[in-house]
Amino acid sequence: MLKYSDQIQNSVAGREIKAAWFWWLRELESVFGDLSARFAKSRDEEFHAVFDPDALSEEPERHLLTSDPETWARCVAKLDETRALERGITVFVPLSLCLVRTSTYPRVPPHELEQMIALELSSKTPFSFENAHWTWTKGQGEDIDVILVKKHTLDLLKEQALEAGLLLKEIRPDCPGEPTRPFEKFPTPYSRKKQRLRKIGLGLCLAAVTLSATAYAHTLTVKKQALQELQDSIGVARQEASVLNRNTQAYETKMQARNDLLAFKNERTSIVETWARLTQKLPKSVWLTELTIEANGGAIVGFTPNAASLIELLEQDATIMDVSFSTAVRIDPLTKAERFDIRFSRETPP
Repeated sequence: MLKYSDQIQNSVAGREIKAAWFWWLRELESVFGDLSARFAKSRDEEFHAVFDPDALSEEPERHLLTSDPETWARCVAKLDETRALERGITVFVPLSLCLVRTSTYPRVPPHELEQMIALELSSKTPFSFENAHWTWTKGQGEDIDVILVKKHTLDLLKEQALEAGLLLKEIRPDCPGEPTRPFEKFPTPYSRKKQRLRKIGLGLCLAAVTLSATAYAHTLTVKKQALQELQDSIGVARQEASVLNRNTQAYETKMQARNDLLAFKNERTSIVETWARLTQKLPKSVWLTELTIEANGGAIVGFTPNAASLIELLEQDATIMDVSFSTAVRIDPLTKAERFDIRFSRETPP
């Protein structure tokens, strides 16, 4: 009843949980079979390019995208060669095409800071706020660098990328130092696949947690049931022990009464027997005036021609001891008989 682990292991619910758990493991293995290969690609291996329509910047370390379609075709070929076409490309816009404003703002959370920047830019930009994209980054000290770019520039970039069949991942300002937030971020097949994998992983984690919680709840329920059964058994045992104790006390009382009754019966029987033996042993010449027999002894008082012979006669009885005269023997003046008063002890039967 109290072997919880054996009950869980051998129960139907335990077998169902075990089978479901192995099924989830097989699903994980099938979905994430090439997970290590996917995660082996680090962020440094992502393909970056700089969009400069007039080819005014020199970036030998990154691919340069201009108004010439050949630059876009070479970029697509490079991505296809490295099998990173579905991952998309991060395109940087040089600061020469952007407007950078440095301002000081109070220390607030990022979302509040963005609201303050948007409110300020809506009234203090050299061109229409609706026709611009902006982002910000930390400058020197407490300064904040706000970077704006015309919407037309980004539209031109996206149009040429679409014509070349190039997937865009992000459009960022080409700022040195700490990375800034992107102007725009685009979903790619790779990002959508990663999102699906995250959802699947989250679902599997939730399922595992649910299974664990179910197993724990089942174990807890079994333990509670076993504990309740144990408490019920203890209650029944206590009731039986109480009844047994009362019966034992009643039995002991009856046995004590029986023993007392037997002792009293034996005592009465021995007194009668002692009375009978005394009356049989005493000679006919003895005249008794008093015969007393108690539990532990007795006495005889009377007249006889020879009182001393009575002492020897009584000592012959095995149940009579310590026979002696309690008073001196006296001679009756009329009958010349000896008056005696003999006391004795009697052996009490067990």
